[in-house]
Amino acid sequence: MNKEQLISAEKLSAFGYAALEAVGVVKRFSHPVIDGLVETSLRGVDSHGVRLIPHYARAAHIGRIKKNPVFSFRQTSPATGVLDADHGFGIAAGVAAMDRAVDMAREAGVGAVSVKHSSHFGAAAIFGLRAARKNMMGMVFTDVDSLVFPYGAKKTYFGTNPICFAAPIEGEEPFCLDMATSRVPLNKILAYRAAKIPLVAGWATDAQGRATTDPDKAASPMPIGDYKGYGLAIMVSILSSILVE
Repeated sequence: MNKEQLISAEKLSAFGYAALEAVGVVKRFSHPVIDGLVETSLRGVDSHGVRLIPHYARAAHIGRIKKNPVFSFRQTSPATGVLDADHGFGIAAGVAAMDRAVDMAREAGVGAVSVKHSSHFGAAAIFGLRAARKNMMGMVFTDVDSLVFPYGAKKTYFGTNPICFAAPIEGEEPFCLDMATSRVPLNKILAYRAAKIPLVAGWATDAQGRATTDPDKAASPMPIGDYKGYGLAIMVSILSSILVE
């Protein structure tokens, strides 16, 4: 018997808002989080989409993510600033940061905002597309927990460290590149594990760095392009971690 059901984005959004608000998250934060997750699933990226609603609700409930943080923004130049997310939802922080960056870009020609004291921010495309839909080019980077074996290494060091670039196109949806510097993001491995589907060869290694297609044994994604993915991961860490005040 087929257990799949077709649910409208509107109903799914309403469910998500209610789930977060039931654990005490106010609309200011619940709406951008759920809107980002639903949009991501509509784009076909379910690893970073609505499957994360229970995870985020649980994290807020137990206090790992602050339910109702106080964001603070400090502009450091006409085109740069730092947003302190007060350990709140990464998606909400990313939306606020991109909006600040767009506002500065309208005045200075470019805007760059770093985010600190944040949490998992979902798909980077949420923020790149937000800029593109405001007729701006958006670039998004973030470093992640040490999950990936660098090329030729015996232990993990860098994260999946995604890169996103989005640009508006007249009369069409924006161009959007959103990619991890690993072959796949960890959430995709977790999605395959939950579905009990074997991984594609070359996606992941076990805890000892040996290639595996067993989702239950997979511990780390492999870098894209061997040393090239490793180099891009370093770049992302410099831009989104070392430079953050």
